[in-house]
Parts: sequence; C-alpha cells; structure tokens
Amino acid sequence: CAGFDGDQADPRNFNEAQYDTRVQGLVEAMEALSKENTPLNQGKVLDLVLNHAAFLAPVMLAPQAPGAPQDMKGKTTIQFQLTSTKDGRVYFSAFTDWQELRKFCGPKEQKVVILRFDNYANMILQDGRTAGLVINPRGLSLTLDRDNIDRLAKKKAELARGYAQEQVEKDTQVMVGDPEEEPEELLDAVCDLA
Repeated sequence: CAGFDGDQADPRNFNEAQYDTRVQGLVEAMEALSKENTPLNQGKVLDLVLNHAAFLAPVMLAPQAPGAPQDMKGKTTIQFQLTSTKDGRVYFSAFTDWQELRKFCGPKEQKVVILRFDNYANMILQDGRTAGLVINPRGLSLTLDRDNIDRLAKKKAELARGYAQEQVEKDTQVMVGDPEEEPEELLDAVCDLA
C-alpha cells in the first residue's frame, strides 16, 4: 500500500512521484475496503478521510449580482456543484484527484477549491438541504451520510480534546482499583474540567 501523509489533492505541492503516492494511498485504502469490508479497512479509510486527505471540490465562481448588499460588493460567490441521487437526495462531491474529477465534469476547464473533511462537515451540518458527502462519485466511491458525518465530526473533536465520553451498558462488569502507575494525563484532564 502506498504511503499517505497529507495534502494530496494539489499536485503543485509535490513532484510527480510524491503526488502519485499521496493520491494512491487513499485510493488503495478505498479499494481494499471495497474488496474486504472489515473494521480494519474501514478504520484506515476513515483515518485518511478525517485526518489527512484534501479533496478537490468542483465549484462555479460568480461575481456578486447588482443590488447585492454593500458589504458583499466586489466579492465572488462560490457555488458548489452537487451530486443528486435518483430519489432526489443531494450530496457534496469530493474528488481524490484530477482523474476522478474528469469522470464527473469531462474535459472542460473546471474551477476547484481544496477542502478537507472538517470543511465539508461544517457545510453539511449547517445546511439541512444536503444529505452528505460522496467521494469520487463516478468511480470507486465512498458515501458518508449526514448522520455519519455528524458522528465522525463529534468523535474527531473528542479525540482532539484528548478524551472521549463513553457509556457502558447496564449490568456491564467494571473493575475498580488503584492503578500501578498514576495516570498523569487523565488527572490533568479532570483538573482542567473542574
């Protein structure tokens, strides 16, 4: 499997070999998930999507229309090109690379912005009109619906804080005792919350 460590979507950031490796890392993880849907493969893909990947997002740029509010004069409006399902649900599109983007928009010149998971999550969760996110909608794709994006964004925020809140089922056996080593980080986190 190819390595992957960052902003793979924009080839200007890397030489050709580096760019191919970064794109290939996520693509290979998605292929492995497609072949074998295991928790390990799911975890690899989600880690790359949530924490490392940068995606090409097709957009249309338009100057502000006459009569726009004064504070918007001279600014450009960005309109995202969305993907619709047969039943009418609308998703944001994200592409791992230009080859996947071309399957969507063809050979025409396409304006893009580079977005990460957090950007998509903010837009999707703030706007009730979109059902989620589709990565590479015309190829080997991955769909994350609104509920999954909400859950993943919350989990990512918990992990960024350094702790997560968990509930155990009723009647679950729990061992209580003194630890062999004092958990310094846990104590610090509890003190910060107090």
